[in-house]
Amino acid sequence: MRSFDGNGRFFAPRPSHGIQYGLPRLRLQMSVEYEDETSTVIVSDSDWKITDEGPIRANNEFDGEEYDARMEQNGWDSPGFDDSAWGQAELFDAPGGRMEAHKLDADYCVARGQDRGERRL
Repeated sequence: MRSFDGNGRFFAPRPSHGIQYGLPRLRLQMSVEYEDETSTVIVSDSDWKITDEGPIRANNEFDGEEYDARMEQNGWDSPGFDDSAWGQAELFDAPGGRMEAHKLDADYCVARGQDRGERRL
């Protein structure tokens, strides 16, 4: 499982008159259902590893993204990668209020097909 969490709207890297909500955070609970009718639940927790030394150097919805290919860590998404220099994910208290699932058409599987792998452009 991998996640790229950017600044987006809520943590602008430049002075802003808007509300700042702090560093990007991720809370994940994903249920994977297999064809044999078994399932697995994947959750984000303190066992996850994090780094800010990747190629995405800055981003937000207004200024776009700064990407430095020299910062790519080859093999980071493959088994056996040495992530010993990465930090442990930190757990934060929930912000309060009522959490509801954010549902959009894009959140659902719209097609199934054969994996064609990844291709670098």
